Amino acid sequence: MKWEFCIVGLTVVLLASTANDGVGQNLVQNGSFERVNGNTSVVAWNGSFAFGIPPLSAADGQKDVVLTDGSGAPASNPLWQNISTVSGAMYALKFASRAPQFGTSEFTGYEVGGSDPHAIGPWVVNVAINGSPIGSFENDSMTTWQYFTTDFVATSSTTTLGFY
Repeated sequence: MKWEFCIVGLTVVLLASTANDGVGQNLVQNGSFERVNGNTSVVAWNGSFAFGIPPLSAADGQKDVVLTDGSGAPASNPLWQNISTVSGAMYALKFASRAPQFGTSEFTGYEVGGSDPHAIGPWVVNVAINGSPIGSFENDSMTTWQYFTTDFVATSSTTTLGFY
């Protein structure tokens, strides 16, 4: 099976909640990628990626990240962050993704259909916890951000959240 990986934007929220309250606290640092170190990196995130500013509209805030190199190939390292967790606790991860937009280096063509043209893909975001895949999420829309939610149980006091 051939996969092409890209996100033109990503907004990330990780919630810790208990069965009693159903309300969580966001544990991800800089989940909207608004804090940057000049033009070289995004605060609290590691890996190989690029970040963007308008005119692309981010799902949340003004910035987004791209998980491909300039040719549209997967980046050499995933986007990742270490997060403090409690072993055995359940966590809910919510993030948004969108396919490349016209005029970006990752855009390679589109299929017309309905009111929302779709980038040729598939454009898949793979999510990993501590290096192990927990899911693959596809959104081929170039205009609509799609939110995805998945749950996982932490196995230690530090969890590495990764996007490929």
